[in-house]
Amino acid sequence: MCYSISLELCLNLIEKPSFVLDSNYQLIAFNQQFFSTFRFANNLNRKISIFEINEHQWDFPAFKKLLLDILPRRKEVEEYKIVHDFKTLGIKNLNIHAKKIKSIHLQEELILLTLKEESSGIFKEEILKILEERGDIFRSIASFFFNYDLPLIFRKIQDFFIDRYHCESVVFGYNGNDEKLIIPLEKGELKYEKTYLKSIIENRSFKIIKLLSGEPFDSPSGIISIKKMLMIPITYGQEEIGAIFLINDLDSIDEIEINLLQVLSIFIGSFLFNLLQQKRINPFKERYDSPEIKSIDDVDKQILRELYNDGAQTLQDLSQKIIKQDGSTMSTTGIKKRISKLIKAKSLKIQGNINLQKFSYKMAFFFLTLKDFSKREIFLNQINSLCPKILMSGTLMGTHQVFISILGQSWEEINYCFHNCKVINSEEIKATSIFYVLDLKYPPYLPLKTLFEDCRQEPIK
Repeated sequence: MCYSISLELCLNLIEKPSFVLDSNYQLIAFNQQFFSTFRFANNLNRKISIFEINEHQWDFPAFKKLLLDILPRRKEVEEYKIVHDFKTLGIKNLNIHAKKIKSIHLQEELILLTLKEESSGIFKEEILKILEERGDIFRSIASFFFNYDLPLIFRKIQDFFIDRYHCESVVFGYNGNDEKLIIPLEKGELKYEKTYLKSIIENRSFKIIKLLSGEPFDSPSGIISIKKMLMIPITYGQEEIGAIFLINDLDSIDEIEINLLQVLSIFIGSFLFNLLQQKRINPFKERYDSPEIKSIDDVDKQILRELYNDGAQTLQDLSQKIIKQDGSTMSTTGIKKRISKLIKAKSLKIQGNINLQKFSYKMAFFFLTLKDFSKREIFLNQINSLCPKILMSGTLMGTHQVFISILGQSWEEINYCFHNCKVINSEEIKATSIFYVLDLKYPPYLPLKTLFEDCRQEPIK
């Protein structure tokens, strides 16, 4: 036990998740990064087979091939890449470094494994290969949206998946109110309880779930017994706007097809969102209701502070830094929910900021006196929509003035805007003054609109 503890002290000096196995592939030491990244139970025992821990989650062919086939013939294996769908973690894209090390104390050869998690769940090369080899699939899907109306599009896509994978039934719909999945028909619409469908497959995406007993289900093609199901969430941006459920006879869907379906879900999502917008259907209606946040607690403050310091941090990075009241670290799921709540409440917006000094941008404040101060909201709304160079705008207390801050790549560009903008120089403006910012000290990074667009010159109405 003392030797295991000393090993773990050494492993904790390694930044990446790392662990050590003995000659029988039993776990004898691991670092904190490995423990937290792969969410092991607090009572995780050493001297247990790596293939048995966490309900056999590490007992899968690609990992066993590394340990049982490749490594016995070599002293070291670098950059062994695997993609695996862990039961509690979802799809992980791992780069594994495995190396045999000598143990004088235990008088046996040990195995040191270090894991690097790639940023994407799918290899970029695989996505490009899919797009290149299977462009006909994407062309077919696109043609449905270009050539047919809403009900026929959904029927065509359902038929497409049935023909491609020979599954028994397909349910494809967009999000409605109260967790309803809506399938438009030529006359009316068909509604499914999406929560019911998700509960059958334990809310898991891109994973074929087997049901030994079968589950009776009233599908579009009639009542069937569900034995296997695959859920494909249809997403736009970071939000789910619909879903496709493939039911039964899914033996033709392998890992490569799963990768294809992940790309297809985003592809279909873009077309579906634009189509629903044209029909004035909002799949975000319930999801985007802004929850009221009257105050933020210490955990929210920690998250906001970390995002301010580095907005590019991953959920995994944040999970190692955010501390709950009981002293434990917060899970990635908990942090994601916190951030989503802040965004939906319009209390937080994550965006890219630019360093003005690095790009030599210039800044000036315009103070405008309005003849009719009651029109201030109309004026500000119009100038904000027409001028992409505005950083901020607002009204001043006790005066008939509004202010705007303008950004430009040179003083000449700002002066041109000042003298030629029809909104700033409209008859509604009584007086104007301008102040140039010589040197912006703080903050160094500012949220900017597109500085390379010209103002859309329209007079105020």
